[in-house]
Amino acid sequence: MSDLDRARRFIDVFELARTAGAVEGVLPVAQMLRLAPSLVRPEGELAFELRGYVDMRGRPGAVLSFRGQAQMTCDRCGAPVTCELTGIARFYFVRTAQELERIPVDESEDEPLLGSARFDLHELLEDEAILALPISPRHADCAAPALAPPDAEVGAADRSHPFAPLAQLKSRRQ
Repeated sequence: MSDLDRARRFIDVFELARTAGAVEGVLPVAQMLRLAPSLVRPEGELAFELRGYVDMRGRPGAVLSFRGQAQMTCDRCGAPVTCELTGIARFYFVRTAQELERIPVDESEDEPLLGSARFDLHELLEDEAILALPISPRHADCAAPALAPPDAEVGAADRSHPFAPLAQLKSRRQ
């Protein structure tokens, strides 16, 4: 990893917010070890930008945006499929774990994060990329697999009354 990559990986989020600065770069998917098991091949890269700001409540925050592609397995045919990975997420930063624990869970767009002067930007990007993975990746033109014809015996059993065997047991007891 070069010095430039190291500088982009660890940033002071409080200074970034205070100065309304921005950090941008490209992260190879192969470096995202938690994302890799979900992919066919850990190829490609994610382009990202983290732009700092101070919100209306005076909290340091940032907007992360990213775009890239990943190779996943199609749920229908099992072949590799290229999936777009894009996202925009808003965060605000707190200084202590205790402060983070006191924040109630709510439905706001901004997510609280524990900030630091040595915040791992690559880890945040990987978290957001994992969340952006499609639940059921498929080719746009992939047809559903053909279903096997129903077995004649199974069809006959389905037509009978489900409690028929109980009736036979009752008749034997009498």
